[in-house]
Amino acid sequence: MELQRRKRYNRDHTCPVPRATRWRQSNDSFETLPESTSTKHYSNYLQFSEELIEANLMCQESTFTSTILQSDKFTDLDLDLEIEALSSGSSDESASDVEDTDCSALCSLINTATENADNGSLGSVLSDIDGEETESVVDDAVVDDCLPLIHTGDSNDWDIFDIDIGDELLSTTEQVFDKSGVSVAAAWHGIMDFAIHHHLPYSAIQNLLKLLSFISPENNHLPKTLHLLKKQYKLEVPEKKKYCSHCLQIVPANEAKCSKLVCKKLCADICWYVHVPIAEQIKVLFEECWEILQYPFTRRTEPGYLHDIHDGSVFLELSKSGRFFSYREHTGLILNTDGVATFQSTMHTLWPIYFAVTSLPPHLRMNKEYILLGGVWFGPKKPNMSIILEPVLKELHQLYCSGVEAKISGITTVIRAKLLLSVFDLPAKAAVVNLKQFNGRYGCLYCTNPGENVTPGCSVYLPSAQQHATERTNSLMIAWASDAEIGGESVYGVKGHSILSSVIDIVNGVPIDYMHAVLEGVTKYFTSMWLNSKYHQCSFYLGRKTKEIDKILLQLKPPGQFHRSPREISHIKLWKASELRAWLLFYSLPILQHYWPSEYVHHWSLLVFSMHLLLSSRIAISDIEVAESALKTFYQRVPEMYGDSACTANVHSLIHVTQMVKLWGPLWTHSLFGFENMNGHIRKLFHGTRQILDQLVFYVTAHRSLCFQTRLLCAEHERCYFSQFDCDSSVSGYSFEGKSHKVSLPLELHAIVEHFVSHKVVNTHTLSSKFRKGCTLYSCKYFSQEKSRNSNVCFFEAINGEIKIGCIKLFHIDFKLALITPFNVTGRFLSSLRKSRNDTVAEECGKLMSMNFFFVVEDTNTQLAIPLHNILENCILLEINNDKLVVKSPNEFEFH
Repeated sequence: MELQRRKRYNRDHTCPVPRATRWRQSNDSFETLPESTSTKHYSNYLQFSEELIEANLMCQESTFTSTILQSDKFTDLDLDLEIEALSSGSSDESASDVEDTDCSALCSLINTATENADNGSLGSVLSDIDGEETESVVDDAVVDDCLPLIHTGDSNDWDIFDIDIGDELLSTTEQVFDKSGVSVAAAWHGIMDFAIHHHLPYSAIQNLLKLLSFISPENNHLPKTLHLLKKQYKLEVPEKKKYCSHCLQIVPANEAKCSKLVCKKLCADICWYVHVPIAEQIKVLFEECWEILQYPFTRRTEPGYLHDIHDGSVFLELSKSGRFFSYREHTGLILNTDGVATFQSTMHTLWPIYFAVTSLPPHLRMNKEYILLGGVWFGPKKPNMSIILEPVLKELHQLYCSGVEAKISGITTVIRAKLLLSVFDLPAKAAVVNLKQFNGRYGCLYCTNPGENVTPGCSVYLPSAQQHATERTNSLMIAWASDAEIGGESVYGVKGHSILSSVIDIVNGVPIDYMHAVLEGVTKYFTSMWLNSKYHQCSFYLGRKTKEIDKILLQLKPPGQFHRSPREISHIKLWKASELRAWLLFYSLPILQHYWPSEYVHHWSLLVFSMHLLLSSRIAISDIEVAESALKTFYQRVPEMYGDSACTANVHSLIHVTQMVKLWGPLWTHSLFGFENMNGHIRKLFHGTRQILDQLVFYVTAHRSLCFQTRLLCAEHERCYFSQFDCDSSVSGYSFEGKSHKVSLPLELHAIVEHFVSHKVVNTHTLSSKFRKGCTLYSCKYFSQEKSRNSNVCFFEAINGEIKIGCIKLFHIDFKLALITPFNVTGRFLSSLRKSRNDTVAEECGKLMSMNFFFVVEDTNTQLAIPLHNILENCILLEINNDKLVVKSPNEFEFH
């Protein structure tokens, strides 16, 4: 009903105005307000406007805001004017007879108040709203009880009622209603957590609040409106700007479209940009998570090994005594931006700007609760990177030089942050660095290999040209950018200066993302090539074996950490990056060895083993050279085995990957998996086609605020409830999960338990079906109900200190032990293959195989009892063609 009235009002102004009507602003002066329905209502507006002027002249902004909300006339603004007209005996016709001069007088008063406002307190509240007719779309975003949201799809407007008055903290001791056993804070947090977790639209949240109010006692402290609930969790008020989609110039707030003639002829649309302050987010993060952010100073270090980004050469240099990262209150940031599709029916896309905080432990660093949102671009056209990054980099400069004050244990501390690196996919990387695209001449950011155009619009980077290429440096890139701007044409692919060149090293500071380059680039390209009937005469062609490979894949049972089960290889075009990762690291070699000539198996193994090594959570620096040599051999052999056209930009990038590992640590430290997961998350945060940016910013900041506020709860049962949703609640120590069972064990197993505890026990044991250690969840074979997963295979340390592989039989709760059936390692993977015709490939493959990423195993009848803390890490059991293979997982920080 409300939407119909709004649309009818836009069409003809004779109907009653909508509820919560707002003022319009044009050419720095307020236009006529919607016509009042009675003289009485008009006089109320005049009286209220005079109160605004007096309050604003006498008080500061906070006092003025409070006056507005506490005024008796405030409710007049929120009246439905149709009801007012009926109650005063007016009709729709009489409402149109009010003289325009009366409304002009009111506008004059409001203008006077605005001009005299201290620091623009009133002007910041009252802003414009576009007068264009909007679509009558059923939009959940417009439902906010008595209040519209901040931003509509067509204008930059701020509602006078959406004023933040400095919310008080919710009570953690007062019960939400008598004898409820739940505090007010816990109830509010629970409602918001439920709404965010299930991606509820505003209309659903409003209905949920009504339902809770209906079923609760009358005297309760539940949120009565969505507005009150939102206000409690709002952290930042974003700065908004609008741009022309054609010329990308700022459009004034009081103009609906760009005023340029060219843009008018093209009917250029509006693009919106929201800058979300980063300093406040970092301040809150340090105040709430100070102990967690001390990870760089408390983590395990091992000379000669890379465990994390802090072991890379760049971070080590900046961590020396007196340097930036030698101080506990300093942190590093990782920047990313990428396009996110919003609707299938339009070309509008979101371009969020994210920051990851390097001081966080690896298992938290890429969680959506801890990724900072620096801004969002929304429009039908890709943004100019200088436009969206300029306000962010300006704020980062202030954070680096001056910092932001935070209260740490009651002590005021200056927190500073430094942008360390930026990670993008290839198109975004070229746009930010101001370099030619990857399929253009000199499109490689890391060397001057020019590439060759084999087919129009597609460059290949042949190994034969690499010997004449030189490595790019930051100083060379800046010099070439200056030459390009003077000469008006690109120099070695550089088109001009990059906005990042004054902040980071734009060569070494923009590392290769293995998700796009290796998985979606190299792995997907070659796998598709093996199945393409165009190559049916080639030795690597697998199209005739597709059904056999599909059958094997569908029978595999990965651990529970794998979020996706294996799919048919014939659906390779639909595979996600996580599926390509599992195919590359775990499935491809064990399967392909049965269908390929040995030279192709050895060649592919160079890539597989190198990625296992470079993704490890413990990389020996000496082993990086082995991986570098193997990847160069892989690249050099591609033209001979697959043809020149296979030397794509992604295949070429393999020779630069190891340099990035030396600088920044293992590949997972600068992977886009976490940021892409965040993109998938924000797709679910908006509903309808309006106010998208406001919905997105609110939900992201509210989620972070909620995570911190739930830790302040006093009651133990309340903290336990929210801990099940807390991403870092179980990262230390271990816990039992699933059902517990009281059973009598077979005498053989009972004897093993007695031997372990060294005394006689009653044969009634309390067992658990699941066990969590850190981030990893294990299951046991005794109670396993998993049909498509197998999480009971692990590496463990036996009582004698020997590292073994085994299958977990059961978890004993009383004695904190596990019964394990160890496997017998029978041979070396790929040892049965005949030697490749190319000795170099076979030699490189042999070096990598000695690092033991794959194990050939067989079952045994032995049973061992070990303490639970002796379970080291999970692994993947593959049963293919009567062979049993165990594959080691490179690290436990990537969850795909």
